Amino acid sequence: MENIEFFGAVKRRMGFIVLAALFVGVASFLFLIFSQEAFKVRTDFLVTQSNGSSQDFYAMSRSSEYVGKVLSEAIYSERFLDAVVETGKVSASSFPMDKNDKLERWSEEVRVNKNLELGMIQVEVFHDDQKEAVRISQAIADVLTQKNHLFRGGEEKSVEVRVLTGPITENNPSVAQLIMVAIGGFLFGGLLSLAWIFMRTEMFPKRSEEILIVR
Repeated sequence: MENIEFFGAVKRRMGFIVLAALFVGVASFLFLIFSQEAFKVRTDFLVTQSNGSSQDFYAMSRSSEYVGKVLSEAIYSERFLDAVVETGKVSASSFPMDKNDKLERWSEEVRVNKNLELGMIQVEVFHDDQKEAVRISQAIADVLTQKNHLFRGGEEKSVEVRVLTGPITENNPSVAQLIMVAIGGFLFGGLLSLAWIFMRTEMFPKRSEEILIVR
């Protein structure tokens, strides 16, 4: 009997369910557009050991994995940001004077993805200015390839960081991301409205029925 009441309520309120789903879907779509930077610049790096004569392949692989992890975390540090500014490609005035605010801004603009088993690091830079995003990405590449010894132990030339791909500029968010978020928001809005109808029919069956009939 309760299932019959629920499905009946769903049928009577189908318009409300569709409108709620559309509202959440559109809201999710707009939120993603206005909350993200306009451009994303991606660069892929490979971390390798250069002193292979004194180590076997497994030891070199484990060492590259460790160094890749260290460098991935170091990218978010204040020292790394200072090194990026020192390249001359990025102005210090682009960031707040306060250290906490500066690091917070840096962590919002830069994202690091790791595949440590293969010794690969992917760095993504997000910015509303396409040229600035490219300059930041190039500065990061300069620091990782030329000054990586500042952020790890060992000899200066014991580790080599190479650029595999990039910098590649993309619109952000991508069309695929927008579609997925819109569809996800639509489904979530529909499920939310179904949950609301279910609670009404379970907790106030007679009252909800009267309200739905009146409406």
